[in-house]
Formats: sequence, C-alpha cells, structure tokens
Amino acid sequence: MPSLTTGLVRLGHRCHKKLYLESHARHLAAPAVPVIDRRDAYSRIDELARARFPGGGALDHTVESADRVRSLLVDSSIPAIFGGAFTRDGVKVRIAVLVRSGAEFELVAVTAGTRVRKRHARDLAVQLWVLAAYDVTVSRVWLLALDRGYVHPGGAIDPARLFFREDLTDQARALLPGLGGEIEALQGVLASPTPPIVATGGQCLRPRCDFYEHCHGDEPPHPVAELPRLEPAQLDALRARGIRAVTDVPDDFPTLTPLQARACAAVRSGRPFRAPAIAEALAVIVWPAHC
Repeated sequence: MPSLTTGLVRLGHRCHKKLYLESHARHLAAPAVPVIDRRDAYSRIDELARARFPGGGALDHTVESADRVRSLLVDSSIPAIFGGAFTRDGVKVRIAVLVRSGAEFELVAVTAGTRVRKRHARDLAVQLWVLAAYDVTVSRVWLLALDRGYVHPGGAIDPARLFFREDLTDQARALLPGLGGEIEALQGVLASPTPPIVATGGQCLRPRCDFYEHCHGDEPPHPVAELPRLEPAQLDALRARGIRAVTDVPDDFPTLTPLQARACAAVRSGRPFRAPAIAEALAVIVWPAHC
C-alpha cells in the first residue's frame, strides 16, 4: 500500500476517489499539459527561506535516516533543522524548517505563493500530527510566503524582506482532533482493491481534477461544468436541481453571473457571442496589423 504524504492527505480530503486513482491508476488521468519547470525556482526559494535561520542543519534527502533526524533534534547547538523527514503510522512528511526555541520548536512551512490558503493550515496539521510521535513540542506554527510588497533593489536578495510570516498555530491545531480518524480512513481507501464510489460535484473543480474526463464519461454535450468561472458551490446547486447541461440552465438561476448567462445564451443559440464594443474596436484597425 502506498504511504500517505502531506500532498496525498490533501488530495484525499478533497476526494477519496482522486486519492485512489492518483495512487493506483494514474494512467486514467488526462494527458499532462506541458508546463514551465519551476523546480529550480522552488529550490531557490527554499534556499532563501533557510537563510533566515543561519546555522541550521540540512538533511540529505537521499541518505538521511531516523537516527540522523533524532540526533539533530537533541543537538542544542543546531538552531534549526532543514528538510527533516518524519514518519508516523505510514504517513511521511518533510518539514521545511524546525526552529529551536529553548526546549521547544517552531514549525515553519515555505510556499512559493503570495497568499495564505486553507490547505496550508491542513498541511501543517498533518505535520504536527506526525511530529507528535517524536516527542517534539511545537510552540508555534508559521507559514513563510512571498511578500508582494518587496521590491528587489538589485544585488543580494534580503530574505527577511522577501517573505512575510503568517501565524497558523490556532488554525492547524484546530484540525488535529479529527485528523487521526481521517488518516485512518484514507489508508483504508488506499488498501481497497477497488476505487470508492464518489459522486461528481464541486470537488471536481478549482482546480479541475486530472481525472475529470474519466469520472464524467456520461456527461451530456456542453455539461454545466463548461460554464466559465463556475464555482464549486454553483455546480453543486445545479446538480441538486438535476441540471446537467448548459442548455437546461434557467436564465433566472441564482448566482448566475453575466458572463455565465452570456455563455448559456450562446450555447442555446448555437452562435458565437460578439460584443458590439469589440466589433467597433476591430473595425478601426487598418489591416495588415502588427506590433
């Protein structure tokens, strides 16, 4: 059975079927869309975040052992531990930074994003749950995110100004009481010989699931999920009324945005929508046009 990681727990919280397919039937996912490889950038961000904690000890991802992790935890001369791998009951996590604070530690996660999201608190809760098996007392839980207000003046980057720090201690701890049961349920999903039966719905969107086409094989032409900027709550409300096709969406459906209403009208008419303002703007262009 595959081990659970922070990322897989996150997937399972969103959808048990997605967790199963991701772990056992990845070939059913939609073909991957080529994306920019940002691994070097992410490594650089981790490096800059570590610079905020001079004197820390980094762990080698390939040769580290449980004994090595425990030796760093008890070595009071090491002010911070970078990239520590910890395991509890088949759940493996890698912690960006553990900062020593007397006999306790502060748990620090690092993101390449500029916003704090709900998933950050959940990820940190999983890390707290695993750390509990190591008799590590965590006093605070932090997220380091990129500060959009920082303007690089040239020269060396100032790590203290590049990131802002968000305290997620209360949010992460509030998720702990039910986490053990949730993890046990997710491990049951992974151990099953067949995927769980999960109704499609809002969890399939934002972001669109890699297995969307696999799970929506019986959709009618122009399913409601094609509506632009459709929110998960909107999809669930449409499904609750038995509306599956764009052509069946009533004009007075609550929460339908002007953009979505326009898309519904275009699908019903079978003709593309042309905004008059765009036609007027294009009319004044002298062709051939170029930049």
